[in-house]
Amino acid sequence: MEHTGSERGYLHEQFRLFHTIEQRELKVDWHFHTFDKLLFFRSGHAQYTVESENIALSPGDILTIAHGQLHRMQSFADAPYERYILYLNSAFLASLAPEAGGLGQCFSRARTTGQSLLRLPDSDRAAVFHLLSRMEKAQQEGSPFAPALCQALLTELLILICR
Repeated sequence: MEHTGSERGYLHEQFRLFHTIEQRELKVDWHFHTFDKLLFFRSGHAQYTVESENIALSPGDILTIAHGQLHRMQSFADAPYERYILYLNSAFLASLAPEAGGLGQCFSRARTTGQSLLRLPDSDRAAVFHLLSRMEKAQQEGSPFAPALCQALLTELLILICR
């Protein structure tokens, strides 16, 4: 079955972090991005479809959605839907750790294998949450060092996921 979708979202910087909590039903139709997207699911009742892969999310799940991949999501109002979302410039990811093939490997792997879902061990899930929380806090503080700290935390996060 072939799906079509429209382009959604935009990214003018190297990366952008969102943290959202909603308790209402959401249904987002088929769409794609010109950037890579990483979603860390904290809680709720939600499902994603990435290309032909249907995924019922569990707390701590990570989705890696490569630029251009069609996807859609639905959340349900029976529990607060909490997630962290990272929009990532693929050229920027390629420039990080180029000697290892860049830090966009998890996105290219998702595209080639058709498997966007990562279910990490509990200790790694806790580390991912800790890094995202620290990035969010650094952004909110507005220190002149925040961009460098966020990039360092992002690099650590992507290395953890790429391993």
